[in-house]
Amino acid sequence: MAKKGAFNTLLGMGTIVLGAAYVYGQNYSVGTTDYFVENPRFDNALNGFTIAHLSDIHLPNQMVDVNAIVKHVTEIQPDIIALSGDIIETDATGLEEAELYTFLHALTDIAPTFATFGNHDAVSLHQNMLIRAMAKAGVVHLNDRAITYTYKGQAITLMGLDDKANRHFLNGDALRTVSLTTEQKLQPKILLAHHPEAFLRYHENIDKSPDLVLSGHAHGGQIRLPFIGGLFAPGQGRFPKYTSGVFYLPGNPAKQMVVSRGIGSSSFPIRLHNRPEIIAVHLTTDVDRAVSGLTEAIDYVAEQEGAVTSRTLEEKHASKQAARAQAHGYYSKHEDLDLVDVANTDKGVTNTSSKATTDRIIAELNHAKGVDAMQTPSVAAVAEYDDDVVDRTSIDLPKYEVAEDKVTHASDLTESYILLDPETKERTVVAERVDAEQIFSDNLNEEMFIVADPKKK
Repeated sequence: MAKKGAFNTLLGMGTIVLGAAYVYGQNYSVGTTDYFVENPRFDNALNGFTIAHLSDIHLPNQMVDVNAIVKHVTEIQPDIIALSGDIIETDATGLEEAELYTFLHALTDIAPTFATFGNHDAVSLHQNMLIRAMAKAGVVHLNDRAITYTYKGQAITLMGLDDKANRHFLNGDALRTVSLTTEQKLQPKILLAHHPEAFLRYHENIDKSPDLVLSGHAHGGQIRLPFIGGLFAPGQGRFPKYTSGVFYLPGNPAKQMVVSRGIGSSSFPIRLHNRPEIIAVHLTTDVDRAVSGLTEAIDYVAEQEGAVTSRTLEEKHASKQAARAQAHGYYSKHEDLDLVDVANTDKGVTNTSSKATTDRIIAELNHAKGVDAMQTPSVAAVAEYDDDVVDRTSIDLPKYEVAEDKVTHASDLTESYILLDPETKERTVVAERVDAEQIFSDNLNEEMFIVADPKKK
């Protein structure tokens, strides 16, 4: 009885340790998820265009190390980086401006970075600090506006919908505050918007209807169950629909939305079966080609590291079969088929479509020739590769063209600003267009200025 009790105690302790390790990994480690978004409008230079999509970081309360975030984004080799809201927490106490700037600057060093606000950013006590850090680091704030971004001569419209203090802005045409030029309406369009539950609302105005929406907010449903998905998401309630993955617009599946499970947590601090993620969105006109390209690239990296891939197994098998055939005085380009055909003829077998039959016949031939079965690798020996351990920095595909030099950002991003007198509360428009860095250096007191929506002056 004493031994049984000790065993049960050890079993219970082991279960607790494993459970704790699982919960730790689900909250403190981040992974990369690849999605291929197929649309005929993503042609020419946009075919293979890669976006690193980050959402719901919730600085400084995120459990994932920011260095790990930067590392994963670097390995994606994105053409642009998209931050779809909730960069900081509502109460970001303890978040240093230097730390925030360093993180954002690390992203802009990797690729041009674009951002929009989520609900936490919109009401954060440190919103001014976030705005300053973004401008200094070169992050382009898509606050209810659209810009034309040119990549290798091809224009694409990037739109951003900033979160507001209430949800009324999501009713009706959610993009009514975003103005587009005639040219931008005709270009492929990507929207950064924090709320996935408004997916249909983003397409109310056909002229502004985005080809791709990048969203977050749902935190993957916080706790995910197999075959069920997330349990709860703000704005969607229980068993939410839009929590993770790719969604298609009814009636037009070419228009899609990619929802990130996010990185940090807010009101509910625990994730279960819902690991933090960074998303690599690959635009393509041909998803089969893109997936094939990525598979070949991963196989190439694995071969460079000396790992076994299906291609190396096939090549080794074919070369050994050819060598055996030559040793016995005959040779064929399709040695496997010839050997099987000869064996089938000898055995009176006419159906060679069965893999099991083929493998058995080849094994018998090898045995008859005195060949050690261990010399012929089994397909079961192929390793399964975890995307996190593959050196993605060596992967050139599925980018179909040589990457151009990274676009640099000047720190003189301009916005419309309003100075706020802390005593009289009087608001004064400084200028229609001003030097953001100069404003920041001259007005370090957060109470001295606010960023204004030009449409509400």
